[in-house]
Amino acid sequence: MAPPGRARLAVLAVLFALLTAIAAPVERHARAVSLLLGLSGAEPSWARLVTSEVAIETLELPAEVTSNKAPSIRARIYRPVSSFAPPRGLVLAHGVHWLGIDEPRLVALARGFARAGITVLTPELGPLADYRVDDEGNLDALRVSVRWLARDPHVRGGGVGLLGVSFAGGLALRVASEAALAEDLAYVASIGGHHDMARVAKYFVTDRIDTPDGEIDWKAHDYGLAVLVYNTPERFVSAADVPHLRAAVRAFLRETYAAAESAALSMSPEGRAVFHRIAHRDRFALAAIVLRELPSMAPTMNAASPAGRMGDIKVPVFLLHGAHDDVVPPSESRFSAREARGQVHLLVSSKIGHAEMGKEESKLDEIRLVRFMAALLD
Repeated sequence: MAPPGRARLAVLAVLFALLTAIAAPVERHARAVSLLLGLSGAEPSWARLVTSEVAIETLELPAEVTSNKAPSIRARIYRPVSSFAPPRGLVLAHGVHWLGIDEPRLVALARGFARAGITVLTPELGPLADYRVDDEGNLDALRVSVRWLARDPHVRGGGVGLLGVSFAGGLALRVASEAALAEDLAYVASIGGHHDMARVAKYFVTDRIDTPDGEIDWKAHDYGLAVLVYNTPERFVSAADVPHLRAAVRAFLRETYAAAESAALSMSPEGRAVFHRIAHRDRFALAAIVLRELPSMAPTMNAASPAGRMGDIKVPVFLLHGAHDDVVPPSESRFSAREARGQVHLLVSSKIGHAEMGKEESKLDEIRLVRFMAALLD
């Protein structure tokens, strides 16, 4: 029989283990609630009990890119300052937006994860910030970022997470399928990401999307067609009009409409007609041309898609998608989940828009989203 002192110590050890086992998931869910409420602009007063202050630094990562030959990659790192042990690491990739790592929603998300105790690296995906989704440089920047953060001495070992927003979600899944990154990744996550970019491109024009259950009508946002034309203007106008059409569409996408109209004045009448179809959201006037060009655009789109590669991902996969997303339909995440093997977390939620918090109120959706985010924080 153990001495009374040892017996008491054994009981206390068991009680401590039980309390720790109970407290850990409670704390994770509290941090998840705090993060989500913070993104909605309603962070609770008790958040300071479960969150950390954050130190932010802008830096340059040494590039290893193959396509854009950039000397370095601009990035920002968000570090929790009150962590007792080395925190986990997360590479967070922005979507298709000209502000890149300065886009306010991305900054808020990165800060939210860092306050929840995770070191967050946000790399600038130069081509994606310039609306070029299928450029190899995006994938290269993600690879470099994962390798760099996984070797940061201030980050916990065992691999880092990779989370992409919008089209960067599909790119993150695509990169996670590569064997060369297997040892550096702990998990991969996508918020509103694509599975097959060519399928999404066709949807932009037709308002119909293939789903795992068959083809359905799904109204597309006109933003998608503008991005397609911007990527390959030479397919729609003469060589002389190409730089002016690109300038006009770039200004249109940035919502500087006066500048867009001014750039369009430098084009031929035929070029201006193409731009005005975009500016007036007349997608179907361009449908025949776009559909004719899609097969020749497919190779680069396929190279930037996780379709056919999801089975090669060896880490847990987290897929979050807005139930009413009209940029990348939620069926894309369903396709990714169906093809993936191993541990997959899929949530299609009305609490999510495309790449932002949604406005619909549903208590069940709120609970599911908290659980999903708590699992991600774990």
